[in-house]
Amino acid sequence: MAREYFCAYHSYLKQCKGLSDGELGRLFRALLEYSASGAAPELNGRESVAFDFMAANIDRDAEAYEKTCSQNRENVSKRYGRIRPNTNNTSVYESYQEKEEGKEELKKDISSEISKKSAARSSRPKNEGKPSYEELEVYCKEQGVDASEIWDYYESNGWRVGKNPMKDWKAVVRNWKRRQFSGASAKKQEEPQKNYSFDLEAFERDHKWRVPDLPEGEG
Repeated sequence: MAREYFCAYHSYLKQCKGLSDGELGRLFRALLEYSASGAAPELNGRESVAFDFMAANIDRDAEAYEKTCSQNRENVSKRYGRIRPNTNNTSVYESYQEKEEGKEELKKDISSEISKKSAARSSRPKNEGKPSYEELEVYCKEQGVDASEIWDYYESNGWRVGKNPMKDWKAVVRNWKRRQFSGASAKKQEEPQKNYSFDLEAFERDHKWRVPDLPEGEG
């Protein structure tokens, strides 16, 4: 892409000091034409001398500009993929556009999925994990636990496990059974063992009662 300008440096003031206004006008017009088309106009006056070194600066700046543009295109090509030039001599980065379009599609899909899940949650009945009493009673009999005790407990807390709604009431029944079994085992271990003694003196001392002596000859 050609540049739409050329650089006019402050040092030109000193170099053009001896030129008249007319010569400066012809010089400036010639520089504009050269920058736009690359064709050097014909100059016959003193401005032709200034034109030569100013045109050389234009060529140098244009070459540096083209190198920068070429490097930028290469960098973009490496990062985003192939480049397709269009009729305006600009660059359209197809892969980049495809990625952006893909991102938009992904955002739409995520938004749609979130909406579906939100709708599903809103349409879900309350206490989804709550069974009927008959269902609970049948399953509790299979597990060997008291259905009425479990029913009363969870009816009082809204059929929640901690702070969350109950999801699997059968798992709750099984956990209830395990807790009961663990509690019974611990209680059994805590019960003191009774020690029986056949020490007659200890028995008399503990009960404040003396075994009568047997008659002589008996025993």
